[in-house]
Amino acid sequence: MNDLCKLIASKTRNYQLFLFKKKTEKSPYLIDDKWIAMAGLFKSIKTNTGRSSQHPTSILIISITFFLLSQISIAANQAEVLTKNSSKNLRRLARIYTSYGDYSNAQELTEQSLELARAYDDNDKEISLCLINLAWVYKEQMQFEKAARFCEEGLELQKKIHSENHPNIAYTLRILGSSYRGLKDYTKALNVLEQAIAIMLEYHDPDDQAVAPFHIDVANLLLEKGQLPEAEWKFVYALDIINNSYGTNHLYTVKANGYMARLYALKGEYQKAATLIGQTLAIQQEVYGEKHHFLVPALLTKALVKQGMHEYAQAQYLSQKSLEILENVYGTEHLRLLEVLKIQEGLYRKTGNQLEANNIKERLNEIYLLHNTENNIIAKAN
Repeated sequence: MNDLCKLIASKTRNYQLFLFKKKTEKSPYLIDDKWIAMAGLFKSIKTNTGRSSQHPTSILIISITFFLLSQISIAANQAEVLTKNSSKNLRRLARIYTSYGDYSNAQELTEQSLELARAYDDNDKEISLCLINLAWVYKEQMQFEKAARFCEEGLELQKKIHSENHPNIAYTLRILGSSYRGLKDYTKALNVLEQAIAIMLEYHDPDDQAVAPFHIDVANLLLEKGQLPEAEWKFVYALDIINNSYGTNHLYTVKANGYMARLYALKGEYQKAATLIGQTLAIQQEVYGEKHHFLVPALLTKALVKQGMHEYAQAQYLSQKSLEILENVYGTEHLRLLEVLKIQEGLYRKTGNQLEANNIKERLNEIYLLHNTENNIIAKAN
């Protein structure tokens, strides 16, 4: 299913780039609404079907998508005109890429949408949405300083549009909290998350599924700070809501279970962690396939479990598999490689292979220097 998603987004993007390159002074950008709508159909597969690409709704959406692909043609010689929806359409297309984790393309498109919104549209709402979407993409790219800066700017505009306790403000605060966490500013991160939860509780009951992800974010923050008992309490509370709301096999449920498995691994409760992470990986692999980078957090948690059980060969295999997946997606110098490399360095030292451990350490230092972030890394990728 991921390959199909890439195919559709690629065709849509090629059309967008064709029009982008044919810009004139009077008509810089145009994105065809029908293509955006078509790409949006695919995005809804994940939302509407839960997890299986064989779900009848998935098949229907895929059929409609290919019908649209066969029917829509590009008018190469037609004069393009700037439309008021250009920024919005670029932003929507970027979200298609974001939905399956292609953050590089999502970043390029969202930056273009922000450029358009600022140049041709004085609508604070559209500019704020571009800023906040870009903050999200930067966060996923682990560019946390940029993420925080753009999120703060978008938040200020958003407050002009909505009341300060509007639910949209809460979701933006959640992105900002993740950005602060990435910068290791835990005090700010916790503060904005608590603000966000307070806003959500004005509109939802405490056990509503809309509130649970905010508690998961707080739990992950506490976990990273080493406050394991407090983190466990938060996870248990949130997972009870999530299981009751989404069911045990929903993608978000298993992702949250993966966080809990990591906590168990850090507590040394390896059997509990192994059971939970095994369930998580089984469902994620069914949905994403064996080599999708969305699997990496669970693979690394399983590697930590194997390391704790002294099954070093298995731990090394899982960490190497994770590294190869990430390198295939991000290249060999991306910040997302850091966590895997740190695990590998630790494994080599535990097994007495100091030469290989030193090689890994040297590679880590090169990535740190390249990104100039030695003192600025890293909230675990969500």
